[in-house]
Amino acid sequence: MEKCKSCNGDGETWPTGCDARSGPDECFRCKGTGKEPVKLLFQNPVFDGTTQITVRRGDKWARHLAENEFDPGIPVHKATDLTPLGYAKVLGVMYCKFDEIPHGLLEHEHDPACRTLPGLFREMQRVYGGDFTADEMVTVIVFRLLSA
Repeated sequence: MEKCKSCNGDGETWPTGCDARSGPDECFRCKGTGKEPVKLLFQNPVFDGTTQITVRRGDKWARHLAENEFDPGIPVHKATDLTPLGYAKVLGVMYCKFDEIPHGLLEHEHDPACRTLPGLFREMQRVYGGDFTADEMVTVIVFRLLSA
């Protein structure tokens, strides 16, 4: 089966909502949306096959995941060059203030340097800019990476 040209679905791991029967040009999930399919981008993609978390600024991801019922097939890419890394099976979402992320969740952060609030804070400032503050709202995504 040919791949969708928008989301690069491979016929076996089509993201939820995709329909290979709509043809190889665009799967049902992408057809007619007029926008790039949703992707999780990682600056430092360190995955170990276990349940992990990633933290994103604001509510964009919380809203997307609420609207799509925890879409279990979100494409994952390396942020620097958009190398496909697999699909994120979303297991849960938490929307909270950055400084209220539970320590038990931080232990599962995909980036080992970010498994403490100070470490994650440094990375959030690097990725989102120096104006990121500890009292901002963030979305914590609990996921497991599925191979590409």
